[in-house]
Amino acid sequence: MFSKLNFKNGHIAFLDQSDLLKEDILQVQYPNDLLLDVGYYEKQYKIFVIKNLNWEEPTMVCVADNFNDLLCKLQKVINELTMLK
Repeated sequence: MFSKLNFKNGHIAFLDQSDLLKEDILQVQYPNDLLLDVGYYEKQYKIFVIKNLNWEEPTMVCVADNFNDLLCKLQKVINELTMLK
């Protein structure tokens, strides 16, 4: 399901595709202490970008209403992450 995505220089730390309607779906580690986290919360998918493990203040939060929208937004976030220095 996530195989169409190009994670670029990210390392997949966690991936569970058995149930896409739960909080813990995907985590990808990136350089500069960035973490990409994907989960399903309150009837929508959320993409979080966390810096230095500061979960209280995410660097970015994106919302998607369905899985196809999630894939599109996720690739855009990944592209932005890999451009950060």
